Amino acid sequence: MASAPVAGADSLLIGSERANDAELGIKTTLLDQRLQLNANLFWTIVHGYQTNAYDDANLTSYLTNAGSVRSRGLELDSTWRVSRGLTLSLNGSWNDVRYLSYDNAPCPAEVALRPAPRPPATSAGITWWARPNGLPTPAPATSGTWTTACNPT
Repeated sequence: MASAPVAGADSLLIGSERANDAELGIKTTLLDQRLQLNANLFWTIVHGYQTNAYDDANLTSYLTNAGSVRSRGLELDSTWRVSRGLTLSLNGSWNDVRYLSYDNAPCPAEVALRPAPRPPATSAGITWWARPNGLPTPAPATSGTWTTACNPT
C-alpha cells in the first residue's frame, strides 16, 4: 500500500505473467546402460514479467509488471559408470536472460556501473566417487566435487 501515494493507485494492479516456451532435448542411455546423457536447449519469453521496483524517495519496494523477459540456454547432464566402484558425472549449463522491454525501468547498479552489456552466466561441475572393490555398499567411499560458475567479460 505504501507505493500507491507515489506511483498512483494503478500501481496496485498487477497483470498476470504469460510465458511462451520452446524446448528441445534428448535423454539417452548408452554403453550397456553405463553412460547416461541428457541435453536440453530452451527458449522462453515471459510477457508481463512480475518483479519488484524500488522507490528511492520513500525507500520502499513494490511489485510491478516489467515488460518482457527472454531466457535461453542449454543444459547438459552426464553420468558414466566407469567400473563397479567408480562413477563420473559432468554437468553444465549456459543461461542468457535479458529484458526485451521494460518501459521506464530503473537502471540497477550492476548495469549502470558496467559500460559493456552483461554477458550470459555459465557454470560447469564434475562429481566423482569411488568405492574399493569387494566392500559392501555402506562402506566408506572416496568422493569429490569440482564446480565453477563465471560471467566472462
